[in-house]
Amino acid sequence: AGRASEGLRSDDRKESSLAGVILCCDANAGPEETGIETEEKEPGHGLNTFERLKLIGLQSCWDRLLEECRKENRPFPFATVNKIRGPLSDQPRKIGKHALGVIDYILWSEHLRFSSFVIQPKRLAEKGVFNDAAVNALIPNIAVPSDHYPVAVDLRQRNDSNKD
Repeated sequence: AGRASEGLRSDDRKESSLAGVILCCDANAGPEETGIETEEKEPGHGLNTFERLKLIGLQSCWDRLLEECRKENRPFPFATVNKIRGPLSDQPRKIGKHALGVIDYILWSEHLRFSSFVIQPKRLAEKGVFNDAAVNALIPNIAVPSDHYPVAVDLRQRNDSNKD
């Protein structure tokens, strides 16, 4: 797999950005993970999926929050996944490991702007994995039948008078 923009001609990219592009995905990488190479990622390709999408100019719903955490030198507290795989998992290396963090994204092109989160992000990762708050909110459960918390944002069309 090459760059995320491979296969798009420059005319296609220009046309699609005029209308605004919205991409929702499970990138299997946190926004704070940079230059990662693991057995699960492609050898020799140090960029994770999130970083590849950022390279083509997409903005993420997590950008401002991540920047604030970096400026204040504090951990990124948000989570879209909070699970511990059990013994019947198809991924034996991950059995018993606590997956806690952000791996789900809403990204958009430059002709759109972030307004707000429609559903406030879960703050469970401030104290790292296996903390009481996170363990007490493991998913899936009766209230959240998915193994991912929802991510929903309000995006607005950007216009020339509104550059923020």
